[in-house]
This record gives sequence, structure tokens and C-alpha cells, in this order.
Amino acid sequence: MYNKVNRFNTFTKLRSVVLGDLNYSLLTLLDNNQKDKWKRIYDSIGKTFTEIETVFKKFNIEVFRPKPIEVSTDLVTPFYTVPACRSTISPFDNFLTISNTVVEMTSAIESNYFDYLQYQHIWEKCWKNG
Repeated sequence: MYNKVNRFNTFTKLRSVVLGDLNYSLLTLLDNNQKDKWKRIYDSIGKTFTEIETVFKKFNIEVFRPKPIEVSTDLVTPFYTVPACRSTISPFDNFLTISNTVVEMTSAIESNYFDYLQYQHIWEKCWKNG
């Protein structure tokens, strides 16, 4: 078995990758006059993600995707409330990998505070499997 998280070098074969995803439920937070424009943008990004995932899978690379938290209720801390998590387009916004260590970097920006939750299933699987 190999270590799932490894950023030691640039020359070993890629075996698995975390690829971002979109949270379409965020569109419900927009004014009606903005929704169509942003849906087209999301659709374009989503198509690109699908194409990238297809290429990775052709090379037998395991692709992990975050599970976006649907907008249904506000997310609350003792200090502030946010209407939703941001889209999980880039895992690098929330995590730093150094060799075989993943460092969770919760953002100081309130709307990003709960983003890590959308990736927990990925890291749990990686840790359980080595």
C-alpha cells in the first residue's frame, strides 16, 4: 500500500488527486438578475472539472471530490453567522500539503470558516488507508 498523501517530488507517478467541485446551491443566495450569469459560469467550470476528471481516470488516477454543503440553513459560531460555505473549487485554499502531511488552514474570512467540512470524508479515507 502506498501513502495517499505525498508531495515529496515532481517525478513520481500521480496515483490520486483532490479535484474541486461546485456548490450550485450558492446560486440561491444571488439576486435573480445575477443567477443566470453565474449558472452559465458554474456550468462552464463544472464541464471543465468533468473533463479533467475524465483525463485523470484514463490514466488510472483515483479522483477525490469534495462534498459541497448545500445551502439550507445559516452556519453559526458564537461570534458570527454565515449563510453558506464557499464553493470548493480549489482544495489549495484550505489545505497545505508538505511531503506527506496535510495541514488544515481554516481561513480567517468568515465565509470560508466551514469550508474544511466539505473535504473531511476525503482526508478520513486517506488516513484510514495509510
